[in-house]
Amino acid sequence: MLYYKDIYEALEEGKQIDTVFLNFARAFDKVDHEILMSKIVKHKIKGKIAKWLNEFLNERKFRVVANKTMSDEEDVTSGVPQGTVLAALLFLIMITDIDENIKESIVRCFA
Repeated sequence: MLYYKDIYEALEEGKQIDTVFLNFARAFDKVDHEILMSKIVKHKIKGKIAKWLNEFLNERKFRVVANKTMSDEEDVTSGVPQGTVLAALLFLIMITDIDENIKESIVRCFA
């Protein structure tokens, strides 16, 4: 409803309206660990918590089973573990500055 209110008010004031919708397909799978860690530091999360988060992200492995054959272990190089509250929080940290360079606009984020 807030979105419609913004549009209504802009029309009433004769302002220009532009809308951009972003769909973060497979968003949790594509989180770059280095970029996320730099944002964690930027938010002044440091010490043992930052170290633990770095290990949580970077010390993970995976295997694939196909036709009853298991692959060798590989490192997980991107993404956050899905199904955890922490994954959602880490994704929010990743996108929290998405509107940083948008000036003189109303930015609304919703899921």
